[in-house]
Amino acid sequence: MFGEKLKEIREKSGMTQKQLADKIGVNRATIAGYETKGKEPSYDTLIKIAQTLNCSLDYLLGYKEKNNSDKSEHLNPEIIYLAKKISKRKELKLLLKETEDLNPDSVKRIIKIIDLIKEEKNADS
Repeated sequence: MFGEKLKEIREKSGMTQKQLADKIGVNRATIAGYETKGKEPSYDTLIKIAQTLNCSLDYLLGYKEKNNSDKSEHLNPEIIYLAKKISKRKELKLLLKETEDLNPDSVKRIIKIIDLIKEEKNADS
């Protein structure tokens, strides 16, 4: 889906793969990989693409149907990045789902448990 959207926006901008690649500092084959081979850009590259194509990240990633230039309506890029990561890992989806109705104190307790697990892991290393 990202590749299709990227190609659509790039073509509407009247830009070739090479032109986009040059503007964001990658080679043309990288853009082709994004558009046709399901490759995904890094977070920083994703932001450069959106800025270069003058579109929001939410539009580029397919979260919105139309590109709106009003910056106040754009989703925070960090939120989009995290949503993308969560969508790829079912255990993170489950964690989010199971904690969404908890009160703040309960969530803080869960975070403390996670911190303890991290400390144990670091101690074992």
